Amino acid sequence: LIFGITLLCSFFCASTVGFSQGFNENEWIFGKCATGESNYLSFGKGGTATVQTLGSAVQLGQNNSALAIDPITGQPLFYSNGELVYDFSGRPIQGMGSGLNGTFDGRQKVATGFLEYDPEGNKLFYIFYISPGGQLQYALVDMNAPGQATGNERPLGEVIEKDQPIGPASGAILVVKTPASPSYLISFNGGNLESRRFGTTAGDFTLTDSEGISFTPKGIVFDEENNRLIIIPEGTGEDILVFPFDPSTGNFGSPSPISNSSGNEGFGGADFSPDGNFIYFSRGNQLLRVPTSNLGAVPEEIPLTAGLHQVYDIKVGPDGQLYYIYEEVNGGPQLIGRVTNPNEPDLSLLELEEDPFAGADFCGTVFPVFAPNISIEPNVDFTWQPEEPCANNPVQLTSEITPENYQPVSFNWEFDPPLTDSDGNPLPADYDQEHFLVPQDAAQGSSITVTLTVEFADGTSRDVTKNITLAENNLEANFTPSDTTLCESCIDLDPLLQAQAAGGEGEAPPPPGGGSSYEYFWSNKRDEGWIAKGPNEVCRPGLYWVLVREPGSSCYAYAEIRIKMWDIPDQSNNIWYFGDGAGLDFNPDPDDETAPTPRPIATPHNQNIPAGTTTISDQAGQVLFFTDGESVWDLNGDLMENGDQIGGDNTASQGVIAVPVPTQQTLFYLFTTQSSAGGSNTVSYSLVDIKSENQTGVGNVVTKNNFLFSPATEHSAALTAGDTTWVLFHELGNNTFRAYPVTVNGIGQPVFSSVGSNHGFNSGVGAMKFSPDGEKVAVTISEGGCNRLEIFDFDQSTGELTEYARLDLGCDGDVYGLEFSEEGDRVLVSYRNGGPGVEEFIIKPMDNDDPNVATCPSCFDGASTRAQREACILTTRNTVSGTAGLDLGALQIASDGQVYVAVVGDNRIGQIQVGTGCSGTSSFNQNAVQPMPGTSNLGLPSFVQNSGSSIPEPALAVPARLCLDPILGASGLLEGGGEPDIDSYFWTITHEDGTVIRNEFGGPGDEFQTLDQIFNRPGIYTVDLRVDRCAEIGYERFSGEIEVVGPPVLTLAADITLCAGSPVTLTAIDGYDPADGLYDFQWTNAAGQIFGDENSNTITVDEESIYTVQVSYRVPSGLSTEEAALFETCPSTADVFVGPAFEFDLTQTATEV
Repeated sequence: LIFGITLLCSFFCASTVGFSQGFNENEWIFGKCATGESNYLSFGKGGTATVQTLGSAVQLGQNNSALAIDPITGQPLFYSNGELVYDFSGRPIQGMGSGLNGTFDGRQKVATGFLEYDPEGNKLFYIFYISPGGQLQYALVDMNAPGQATGNERPLGEVIEKDQPIGPASGAILVVKTPASPSYLISFNGGNLESRRFGTTAGDFTLTDSEGISFTPKGIVFDEENNRLIIIPEGTGEDILVFPFDPSTGNFGSPSPISNSSGNEGFGGADFSPDGNFIYFSRGNQLLRVPTSNLGAVPEEIPLTAGLHQVYDIKVGPDGQLYYIYEEVNGGPQLIGRVTNPNEPDLSLLELEEDPFAGADFCGTVFPVFAPNISIEPNVDFTWQPEEPCANNPVQLTSEITPENYQPVSFNWEFDPPLTDSDGNPLPADYDQEHFLVPQDAAQGSSITVTLTVEFADGTSRDVTKNITLAENNLEANFTPSDTTLCESCIDLDPLLQAQAAGGEGEAPPPPGGGSSYEYFWSNKRDEGWIAKGPNEVCRPGLYWVLVREPGSSCYAYAEIRIKMWDIPDQSNNIWYFGDGAGLDFNPDPDDETAPTPRPIATPHNQNIPAGTTTISDQAGQVLFFTDGESVWDLNGDLMENGDQIGGDNTASQGVIAVPVPTQQTLFYLFTTQSSAGGSNTVSYSLVDIKSENQTGVGNVVTKNNFLFSPATEHSAALTAGDTTWVLFHELGNNTFRAYPVTVNGIGQPVFSSVGSNHGFNSGVGAMKFSPDGEKVAVTISEGGCNRLEIFDFDQSTGELTEYARLDLGCDGDVYGLEFSEEGDRVLVSYRNGGPGVEEFIIKPMDNDDPNVATCPSCFDGASTRAQREACILTTRNTVSGTAGLDLGALQIASDGQVYVAVVGDNRIGQIQVGTGCSGTSSFNQNAVQPMPGTSNLGLPSFVQNSGSSIPEPALAVPARLCLDPILGASGLLEGGGEPDIDSYFWTITHEDGTVIRNEFGGPGDEFQTLDQIFNRPGIYTVDLRVDRCAEIGYERFSGEIEVVGPPVLTLAADITLCAGSPVTLTAIDGYDPADGLYDFQWTNAAGQIFGDENSNTITVDEESIYTVQVSYRVPSGLSTEEAALFETCPSTADVFVGPAFEFDLTQTATEV
């Protein structure tokens, strides 16, 4: 096969194309292999085509296939070949009996449509088919009927009528519809193409038009955008016809033939290009196209591999690419190729991928047809919390789309007056969030008018406008600086705080009749409540915040300051609450520096948490709150205000994860999932504000149980990647991940990735984790008594996943927990109910900077395909000694780099020291930590990967090469990195001849963190930097070199005389031999004409002009692209005037002066 150029399109491009059709045509189920499972093409919800498999019991055949898709969830409802009907689970649908009276091996002799679809009511679908006796018949499917659903499966439907006659017919059939029109059944009978309009009751069809044609149609294709039908002849010698079709009346227009389409070979398929400007069709082993503006044009042939046996059907995918089924040799396999840019008008620029699915045999020759899109009338609304917000306080806006799960294309929030920051500048926000968070600085004035506009896949949009009244609050508060780093010492926060009424300086005058000052609520003095202004000395790192209010007011101003301290580790996430009163403390023991960590929590927490949980502690290691997904408890263990029924299920394996809002670190989104064995399987979000006043403790769940989507598995995970935190879930019943971006602006729309295997409705629980570097995601699944581990690559810039490995773990035990090693090169899984215990896998080659060292493990050498990686990973499978037979729950890596495992019913936590290298194996110790005051259940806390903060280390950055200006010298910026709050920088610069330019120049702080140095002569300079941190002199020392280069010295004369008929030679550098390859030359004249090439030290000219030469140092070979871009070429320029000698007269007026 010939492999063409791959069309590169970012996720956002693919997503846009996919959404233009919603999810209606995203599962191309067709074909049947003689033995074993059959492949089909799935676009899922991510818009990327992947190969999926049907069970061997599904018997579709190679021709007929029609599907109905749920217009809200995008899930297939059922599919049929005209005789057999399968529900979403792949089983024969209830009520089918011995089958329908259709034609198993017909070509497009089955079609689907809907009679009635109400998200809250009836869901009735038609299956149309032609009997062996030539009768057009229908069956009726009730998708509200449970059918063969078990457990928590959604209704799988039932055939409630079948083999109901409509009339005689032959050839292809199709149901067509536009968003504003009724549905029509297009069929052929007795030389006439017929159109029937659907009525409101079953079997009610009205013949709206009949148009004579000279052949029996083999296939029918509808262009919904432009209301056109393609009619494909069954035999040879007839041209393809294009019919206008009026969906408002059901009438055909006059047909136009593709007059040069027929030939000696029969047609395969046809389709319109996505933009409607071309019709593609296959004939024999050719793929051809004509412009729709000129159907009489000679068809252009797309250059496929020579000698193909046949090109069968063609179809445009939801990703905007054109797919075609073909055989290289008669009898198969049936492969799928694609044209990646079918809209391209220039045939030579078309891009082909002739085997994008690595030789997968689809065992079919005809793509499926789909029921038309169902028109949904969505309702758009939004709410806000707090219900009575104060000015200068954050406001959470929550969009509400009904029916639930109906996926919009876009959201847009508009504000009047426009939102501004604290300086009055337009707020630099992304207003396309699904749920928008108005930051405190932007909530100004007495009210804001908010308009939410939502666009849907059918091109319609809805908007809603509401006015939000803001309670008066003119107070402002801020810390200067807003963050600082200290050596191990104490600092008084009070002098750093400024509180004032808007427009004032310092603390505003006391409010009338309201005491002598504002009231303050400090995060580190919560137990004191609201207090007067006064000193507030802190000696630990952390995020400290304060509320400031006028006495008795319900509104306040908020300010925060982050204190980092050198040599005191970030202790975020260092307290774990889980199980029945169990917990671990990873903080250093303040009373005993030699005490081991972790240690059990001193006293048991007061909850019994069956499974998923999270505990949020601040940078100083103090608990802020904890939750099991059903309730939220504050730092005192009391139920947080409004903290009950937040939407999750505490029996779900990963029922809750807390995500701090970037730049607003007192706000936390709680994302919750529910047990897979439950009914609704809903993902929701709540918002915790730990600074909100609470009559019984600290913090408030200001909004809760807000619907995101359903149904979902129990999995959840989160990763901080720059300014975005990706929160990841998995849909239940398919293979689709949803990655929600959380930013300072709120919760964005999900990114869909349909990869990996399906997560069935009756699947067991499992876990999902990001690797520490955020490059991979792993998932465990227990389904049907067997277990899987799947690993994916994760793109932190787009939120997309791609397949890396799918591992069959067998059917011993029930896989449950999952964790990556600290280096990310191993994955560990745990099993419940006395299974294999803990197993570990090496999932990628060990990092090694030495290119001469063999790949380790060696099986990864050359493992470029998924199958090769899977085989290699499985060879590294190892059971961690001492774990087999234990009833184990979740795995979780801790701040000490060790992995911990919950041992169900035990008060001892299991600790796993992860092995290193290819031969190192992990070890298990259940006595590494003292017994806890409570016992483990299944869960351990879930945390955001890469959360926390760190103090940057010093580093030296200098330019490798500088160009010397003869007058100004060479300016170089030298950078010392680190943290200037606690670092001092001392610079020494020495020329290669020993001359010291700077000697220990520097001092503390950002004044000396960078140095803008002027170099006045060429040569190699050595830059030495000493960085002192806190009391440690010479904490780091660095050395680097800078080459200062003078520009090339040019010897070109200023002017040269040009005599008629005698060309002149211009030389830029006398004595230079271009063979030395030191310089690049560029000669131009006054008109911009270029002479010679990069090696032309000399040129010959014969015309008058000003000639300019630019000479640069040549970029050395062997440099990388980045190195070459940074190489300073130090260009030098000279001009010469070439022209005739000037003639002038000399008049002598005297002979002597």
